[in-house]
Amino acid sequence: MMKLLKNQQGISLLELLAVLALSSMIIILGASFQTGMFKAGYLTITKNELRNESVLILDALNKAMENADEFATDSQLDTEVKAVNLLEIEKIYDGNKKEFTESRNTFSIEVKENALFIRGKQISDDRHILKDTKFLINGNQLVCTIILNTKNSNAEPYKIIKIFNLS
Repeated sequence: MMKLLKNQQGISLLELLAVLALSSMIIILGASFQTGMFKAGYLTITKNELRNESVLILDALNKAMENADEFATDSQLDTEVKAVNLLEIEKIYDGNKKEFTESRNTFSIEVKENALFIRGKQISDDRHILKDTKFLINGNQLVCTIILNTKNSNAEPYKIIKIFNLS
């Protein structure tokens, strides 16, 4: 114990350099690990946002298509388009005449300025774009190909294909 107290030479230059080199490597490793974790976290958050947005878009499309009865006469068959017009046919009972009258209402589902509109109301969030989204009328089916991405992001786009049958 007395020997340790009398030895007051200090640290050599070689020992100091070894400690600095090891601590620098540990700091660089920690910083690169943290950067990688931030990037992975950002990509996960972006994917979750895209998935949530796709659920909202599909829900709005399902609600719109549940009332659609047929395609409007101006709809192009077997061609990929950015907009589709649909007819809602409603039978209303007239108590005075004691008969049903038919009411035909046209509504549209369209992609303009990279956003989805149903009945003229924007459905998709402004933070997301629907750049290559298309609709295809194939017989009595509407095939929706929705490609969703986040603005200013290099995340992979989220792609959904939904087929609606009109009776």
